[in-house]
Amino acid sequence: MFLIDFNECIENNKAYGGMAGSKLGIIYQNEDWILKFPKTTKGMRETEISYTTSPLSEYIGSHVYEILGYPVHETRLGVKDHKLVVACKDFTNANVKLQEFREVKNYYNKDLEAFLEETISESNSVGSTSLHAVKAHLKYNKLLNIIEGMSKRFWDCVIIDGFINNNDRNSGNWGILRYLDGSVSLAPIFDNGASFSTKISDNRIKSLLEDETKLMNSALNTVTGYNIDGKVLQFRKLLKMEDEDIKKAIKRVVPIIQEHMDQIANMIYAIPESENDIEIISKARKEFYVKGMEIRLQELLIPAWKHIQEINKKS
Repeated sequence: MFLIDFNECIENNKAYGGMAGSKLGIIYQNEDWILKFPKTTKGMRETEISYTTSPLSEYIGSHVYEILGYPVHETRLGVKDHKLVVACKDFTNANVKLQEFREVKNYYNKDLEAFLEETISESNSVGSTSLHAVKAHLKYNKLLNIIEGMSKRFWDCVIIDGFINNNDRNSGNWGILRYLDGSVSLAPIFDNGASFSTKISDNRIKSLLEDETKLMNSALNTVTGYNIDGKVLQFRKLLKMEDEDIKKAIKRVVPIIQEHMDQIANMIYAIPESENDIEIISKARKEFYVKGMEIRLQELLIPAWKHIQEINKKS
């Protein structure tokens, strides 16, 4: 069986935040897990499906990170009340707490305050995160820059999120772990449920697969979850930014994606289309996800990587 039946699991009475849909804390195999349910699309414009595909996206996006070798929360697909859900293992406990970036960024530092006041207008009106503001926090925020690998992890996620079309790496879905003894560490990568266009219908997917130009445009014109001066960044424009952190991340990440692209595709194609009358993923959706990543790899990521390599040769 591929899907896990979570209907008999005991609730652990823990509450979890977030805007992507309802959540339920359960005990599975004597450990705390979080069940994430699909969000209704009622009231959303221009959508043909009744619920988002966020549980599926959470599962696939998280497994992409796992295949690429990054610490990520453990996920399982299953069923609860006749709905496809994703279970995410709770990596916190009585001895370790998650502190999201939305909390960490409130930590006072006079140099950080001065820098933000002079250079950045941090507006959330566009529903995205100021990339320059995050960059400043990674440099000046003492809760972040004392953690080894913090900056590298963030910028790697920027590139991989673009690859899997995750446009919602907001200030509430990345952060640090704080232990009872006062020590801190990187949290595993979590909340990947906005990956792979969660509101697109199979009918729309089929129409895109039948038109190579539209499919190409769909894959290449994805947006990130970040903005510069209030303007949302397209992934293709982000890759061309004259920013050393982005360039270094491209150099690190692109060869890893190239090496594991077949494994990522095989993981997606191995997911059953349905089980026990529960629809999981159609053949068309599998093809759409894989082709989208392949297009972004071949048309955006590899050219960006090669461009950086050429510049390095000339310098």
